[in-house]
Amino acid sequence: SHPAQLLRAAIARIAGKLAEDRLTVFAWDAAENMDDESQALLDGLIRDSREARVAVGLSYRPGFIHPWTDVPSYFELRLGPMSDDDVARLTGTRLAAEEVPLDLLREVTAKSGGNPLYVEEYLKALADAGAIRVQGGRVSYDPEVAEVEVPKTLRGIVSSRLARLTPTHRHLLQIAAVAGERFGPDLLALISEEGVEEVEAMLDTLEERGLLRKSASARANDRAEYDFAHELVGEVLRDGLTLDGRRELHEDVALGLETLHPQRLDELAERLAHHHREAGAREKATDYMIRAADRLEAEEALGGAVSAIERAIELLSQMATPDRDRMIALYRRIGELAFRSRELEHGAARVAAGVELAQALGRQADVARLSLLRGRLLVNLPGSSEEGRRWLDQAGQLARRLEDQRLLRDAVLAQAEADMRMGEHARAATGLAEALALSQSLGDVEAQIRCLVPLALATASDGRRVEGLGHLDEARRLQEGGGVYDRFTECEMLKMEGLVHFFGSAYERSLDASARARDLAQEYGFPYEAAVNAHNMGEAYLRLGDYKRAFASLRYSYEVARDHGWEKLQWANMRVLGFIDATRFGSSDGRSHVVQANDFAAAHGFVWDVIQGRYMLAIVDQGRGDDEGARAALREVLRLAADHGHADYVKAAEKGLRALEQGSTLQLPG
Repeated sequence: SHPAQLLRAAIARIAGKLAEDRLTVFAWDAAENMDDESQALLDGLIRDSREARVAVGLSYRPGFIHPWTDVPSYFELRLGPMSDDDVARLTGTRLAAEEVPLDLLREVTAKSGGNPLYVEEYLKALADAGAIRVQGGRVSYDPEVAEVEVPKTLRGIVSSRLARLTPTHRHLLQIAAVAGERFGPDLLALISEEGVEEVEAMLDTLEERGLLRKSASARANDRAEYDFAHELVGEVLRDGLTLDGRRELHEDVALGLETLHPQRLDELAERLAHHHREAGAREKATDYMIRAADRLEAEEALGGAVSAIERAIELLSQMATPDRDRMIALYRRIGELAFRSRELEHGAARVAAGVELAQALGRQADVARLSLLRGRLLVNLPGSSEEGRRWLDQAGQLARRLEDQRLLRDAVLAQAEADMRMGEHARAATGLAEALALSQSLGDVEAQIRCLVPLALATASDGRRVEGLGHLDEARRLQEGGGVYDRFTECEMLKMEGLVHFFGSAYERSLDASARARDLAQEYGFPYEAAVNAHNMGEAYLRLGDYKRAFASLRYSYEVARDHGWEKLQWANMRVLGFIDATRFGSSDGRSHVVQANDFAAAHGFVWDVIQGRYMLAIVDQGRGDDEGARAALREVLRLAADHGHADYVKAAEKGLRALEQGSTLQLPG
């Protein structure tokens, strides 16, 4: 899934939580400037929170077309220009005057066109030019000075006000305009070579003149921060700089931040990358974007890390002599991160660009590595498994041609993992054994662990639970002996332990291992793993006859999968939830959900899901009095289970067919 899907679901959940006991208002200004992703997130908030006490307020300029006019609670309030009376009140308020000359009011009203920002800036410009003075709550106005000294346009007024500043004040503001949205006196003092106290005094003066506003510092014990009274001030200042002058200031800001905050470079990495890029130092900007990616990956913000690496690749591509080795390595890293974060479609698209680059450079080993990554991503993407297998085949063929044993091992292992996902456990076991042998000959402990963990499940599903547990024990021994520790692998081993026990009908043990795996996945921030283990817990509870807990676990897993766009897991949960609904309550909708889930699994070649779904449908149909339908389903289960190495369902189907002949009630395997 793309990060936007995750954010949409997260924002909807946050909004619902906040609005549980009180009205919660979300407001956006200048909505016409939103990008497509931001609009999609807002759409999710509006449409997914209809039942919550949430109000969304938007302000935007005329001409902006948005997709929310069909929302039942939509209401639009059109704001035209301020009336003459409103302009008069605003003028009196801003001048803190009880009486305002009529000729001044006429001038402000005529020039502003009812625009409140223009009113405020025009009054400040008049005061700066000496055209108005306020004494004792009374205003004196000199129209001749106003005519000569004050420009007619809003931008011109801002430029005129800035032009009246001293060179030092103006230079400080130019630095601030380049520095970013918020700025502090320490940075400005360092770049301008002025004293910090002097700079603070100047910033306070500029605040009094209405050009800046002071904001509370985000960090304790720091000096106050400032930003511009409105963005037009910063725009005019930046536009007034030459290209060389702007580059020099960006370089000064970058060096200043590095000098002031040497312990916070990771935290400031994106900001430093921006300033180095604008200064023309693309190599340094690239280094900081990769540094940002490292930080985000360490924080398990994998989608953000992918975005940072994409910007690093873009920076590299803009150089006169791009570092192609580095670019290819970054494409590989995107693929690996996308696989971990389940951003499968996005990751596959980005890795494809890496394949094209490697092909253009004639680097067959890199083509093979990237093809392998693309294949791994696609075989896990519903509807793309066959395309993914073709990429994996291409990687394997290249590995054999290059006589690269490590690459060949990875290709064989990836094919076996794809077989496992599709439920082809017998074929997967053969591939995993080959990959394990290659890993052992290479002395690669991490790869041996990666082979042993799924091999445990492939073995257990063929009725050899003890052997499967032995593979897991060997994986743990290798992990401890080799000093290899990875949070994801820790969760994976616990998940597989739960599944091995499940296939061995040890449901209490399965439940215990799956619960520990779910808790770890939630703690480590692996939502997919948490959802998968919750599904496995639901299956175990179902076998133990605890329908209430089974439903709760499956429903949680279903909602997480739906929010993240994980269709295979979503339909797996729907299949079992439908089975519970149909068998416990005789619901026709429940049977329909089982059928729909079966159709999805069959269409995508998910063999194990088809086997389980057909067996569940046999139980449902027997309960409805359709013994012939149940018999046909069990025969198909028997054929598929025998063909694909699922010994437990071979036995279950044979037992079920005998039960039908004897008029006994069908039960789930176990």
